[in-house]
Amino acid sequence: MSPASGTYYATTTLNVRSGPGTTYSVVSSLARHATIEVTGTANGWFRFGNNRWASGSFLVAGTPPAPTPPPTTPAPEPSGNIETAIAFAMAQVGKPYVYGSNGPNSWDCSSLTQAAFRQIGVTLGRSSSSQYSYGTKVPLSQARRGDLMFWSSNGAQSGIYHVAIYLGDGMKVHARAPGWGVQHDKVYYSNIMPNVVRLG
Repeated sequence: MSPASGTYYATTTLNVRSGPGTTYSVVSSLARHATIEVTGTANGWFRFGNNRWASGSFLVAGTPPAPTPPPTTPAPEPSGNIETAIAFAMAQVGKPYVYGSNGPNSWDCSSLTQAAFRQIGVTLGRSSSSQYSYGTKVPLSQARRGDLMFWSSNGAQSGIYHVAIYLGDGMKVHARAPGWGVQHDKVYYSNIMPNVVRLG
């Protein structure tokens, strides 16, 4: 047996055996990126723990690489001032809410925000939940004029059902609901998401 020691990690899920070879019984397994402290080797197998063995073909010295964070949609770069987007939305106040409508005579919540930000060169998704994937997430307590605010039935992106443009001073502009239309009114905090989206 040749001496070996140190920290190793598994490159894939692999069997742990009672001895250094496939003829020995499987006693457990190592998950991918699990780390072990190797105390010896034999026939290309690495010993660790209480006389446990794993194939050296699937072990690498050191610690596993940090997981790659999930991709995020990069923040679009506005080609115009955020006030242009706000002015567009404010000009729609009083128009009716029609679910699925893309304007210009009626809107739903996400088509209004999509159209408003299109005025400054920002392309957003069509649904309110998809729009939450854009830009930079900022805590609600730090919201500023022009940020997008969201409401969710479950506190997560999967439950988002409404979006509005924050105007500052506790006010927002949004296509509220059938019978209400596009309104400029106070922010209501029931079901509001803890982060806003900043696009500018």
